[in-house]
Amino acid sequence: MERDVLIINKILQAAYQLRNCQWITAHTIRHHMGETLSISELKHFLGILCDRDLLKTVQETAGALPRRNYPGRRKTGETVHRTDLYRITERGIRSVQAGFNPNSNVAVFKRSAGRGQGL
Repeated sequence: MERDVLIINKILQAAYQLRNCQWITAHTIRHHMGETLSISELKHFLGILCDRDLLKTVQETAGALPRRNYPGRRKTGETVHRTDLYRITERGIRSVQAGFNPNSNVAVFKRSAGRGQGL
């Protein structure tokens, strides 16, 4: 639980620092955080932040044609790539500004005292 709170705070701080970018990918956030999380783990935490309206997400779809047509290869047409893009919301910015001090390790999210409650 403590680890989850720290990771969520790092994600929020990374998104806050990258707020000048229109939309950012999970890979960009992971790189900016400097953590060794898998993308699926990171997307889990990003989903939590989106549910709490601290991040906003859109899904971009791009089509790509195969680069080469090798002999004997079936022509399958376009390959569709879906990318989730994120950006911090105004609520997320206020949350980070309220608890973010670059010289301290103050957590934006605190552990809840009740059992069975989420973050």
